[in-house]
Amino acid sequence: MKPNNTTAAVTAAFVCGTFLVAWTPVQASRWQPDVEAVLGTNSNVGQAEKHRDIINDRFAVLTAGGTFHHDLDPQRSIGLRGFVETEQFQEVRGLSRLSAGGKFIFSGRMGAGPIVPSYQFNTMVRVDQYDHKQRDSTVVTAQLFASQPFGPRLTATTGVEYRHRDSSGTVFDLTDQRWFLSGHYSFPPGWTVYSTYNFIYGDVWSTAQVRFCNGAQAPDIFGLISASDAREPDDAFNSAFCGHWLAYRLKAHTNTLKLGVNKDLGHGMAVDVSFLAVWVKASGDNNYDTRIFRASLLKRF
Repeated sequence: MKPNNTTAAVTAAFVCGTFLVAWTPVQASRWQPDVEAVLGTNSNVGQAEKHRDIINDRFAVLTAGGTFHHDLDPQRSIGLRGFVETEQFQEVRGLSRLSAGGKFIFSGRMGAGPIVPSYQFNTMVRVDQYDHKQRDSTVVTAQLFASQPFGPRLTATTGVEYRHRDSSGTVFDLTDQRWFLSGHYSFPPGWTVYSTYNFIYGDVWSTAQVRFCNGAQAPDIFGLISASDAREPDDAFNSAFCGHWLAYRLKAHTNTLKLGVNKDLGHGMAVDVSFLAVWVKASGDNNYDTRIFRASLLKRF
């Protein structure tokens, strides 16, 4: 089902309502705005299988938002978060986007004490506007996870997530389910190291040249295209490069591993550096890897 005016209106109302509730100064001490700036590189922005189609690109992300917390009792709380975000790519500028969203958060602790388990359920709606309309999307996610501290420094977390993306195009209508396991270890003065493993099953998109810059047809992609369940010209890549690029969608098993380090700088500021490795095994023997490096600075007010 494609986005329509009703869907857009409901989404906009949800996002605006989240911002208004979060901005309400009823409990000013519970309102926490934040800003985050990110610089990074992506070794395969087109998620391409063929080596000739792989594009390495740099990107920058700026996010501004805020969360309103309300304690239901000593063990349970709810939160509402609103945010706006922009992501800009240097080479494939058609992948740049402007986003706005809202999140509802319910969290709790299974008792009192420093090492009792905790849990959280959250759901988010995000609206993405790209330079090319076919990628314009409404993304809905729901997540449930539990955390277990093992002393004051080590915590492990596991959970599941459902995500659905409804786009203005065809290929970028995506649904997947994710299971994740993560851990973080803190040590003075203000350092934290962390890692997260994800197993994801669902839709992935990929892009490939079907005609080269000299006009010749690509002779070796028939198997990839025939295995896909949706395909359309990729406007972002066609506007950035010569030749003819085609986006297509496949079912896939995806494994990711993220490693990172975070340093608390004090005064609500933190710097974070992470490396994400992605391995995709899709139908039609369409297998590709991606490496993403991110460095960010977060400020909470």
